[in-house]
Amino acid sequence: MRGSVLEGVPIPIFKRVPYWRDIVKSAFVQAGIAAYRQRDFVAALREFQEAAKHDDMRALNYLGIMYAEGQGTPRDDHRAADMFFKAEVLGYPEAMANLARMHAAGRGVPQDNKAAIAGYRAAARAGFRPAIIRMAEIYENGELGEAPDTALARDWRARLQGQQTEPVDSSRVERAAPIQNENAIEAVAVSQQSGQILIRVSMRAPPARLPASFTVGNPPRIAFDFPNTVTSLGRSFADLGDGDLRLIDVVQGGGRTRMVLTLRSMMRHEAKVDGRDLVITLTPGGAPAVGAVRP
Repeated sequence: MRGSVLEGVPIPIFKRVPYWRDIVKSAFVQAGIAAYRQRDFVAALREFQEAAKHDDMRALNYLGIMYAEGQGTPRDDHRAADMFFKAEVLGYPEAMANLARMHAAGRGVPQDNKAAIAGYRAAARAGFRPAIIRMAEIYENGELGEAPDTALARDWRARLQGQQTEPVDSSRVERAAPIQNENAIEAVAVSQQSGQILIRVSMRAPPARLPASFTVGNPPRIAFDFPNTVTSLGRSFADLGDGDLRLIDVVQGGGRTRMVLTLRSMMRHEAKVDGRDLVITLTPGGAPAVGAVRP
């Protein structure tokens, strides 16, 4: 890992990395939002594109909207779906709902009712109010291949009780109810040993099981979903420079925390539980993942 991690020395990356990258990213997003509200779409597109280079979820979602609507750029459904997908991988609920809408309409992606419902459901469970309303409508009206179901519709409507209206560009997701027996990510440290990258995720309590993981090819990413887990890191983004592991994003929402590793190229990954820690080992190559629990 070039220029980022010392051989064999764990570095607490969420404490080490300076905040100026976050400040720059946020500045691009705020400038983009201001331009968008003034309907200066060309300027907004430029600002969001700069923020998207730093994997900002809000910027990626805005870019998806602008490509889908042809705002400041020719309409491009494929690029819109790609932007929504990238933001969805990073855990942004509004992008989940927007990609669900694309699947429902067959815009930029194959028409797929099951994928649409899965996207709306994920966004709704993360607390995104429009998605909760959409789930209720689906079962009230029997849409997207689902039969009408009064009980399910009533259940989704009940979830709206006590919720405040969520702003369009919300960057925070509040849980609708406290998680029972929740765990917490307290620290993340990275080191390199014999060509492998080791990521040690320190938890409040030993993980009950390995987090589910999935990979994305473009850009190369590995995502881990920690169920019933919050984050106490205080930050959601760490830029590791020009090494093989470029970025780590940690996003809380919907009763779980997602950790996304953005890579220079795809790597094999192995995860194991070591006491209260989850240890992720990255090895050059792209073979399937392996998981193990140490007693």
